[in-house]
Amino acid sequence: MLDMVRSREVFEASEDFTVGLEEEFQILDPETRALIQRFEKLRDAAEADEILSESISGELISSEIEIRSGRGATFADALGRQREARARLFALADAHDVLLAATGTHP
Repeated sequence: MLDMVRSREVFEASEDFTVGLEEEFQILDPETRALIQRFEKLRDAAEADEILSESISGELISSEIEIRSGRGATFADALGRQREARARLFALADAHDVLLAATGTHP
């Protein structure tokens, strides 16, 4: 059940005018380009990376992975952190022989 008092406390304690970014990527087989369920494998491997371990989030299906910048004081701050997380995520995907793609829907 939603605790309205606690929700209000959290809202009032938050910082005004911050920015956060998130990106969702499909996880693909490198040969067939078909969706593959590798979220758990990538998430577990990301635990060793201090930036990725804080940035990665799951989606409704395990053939997708999301990264989040966290709260930034400016857009440039959030963008810098997002770029770093994205570069690390793509390197991790390459090391685990999967491709990542960002599209509206899978073909």
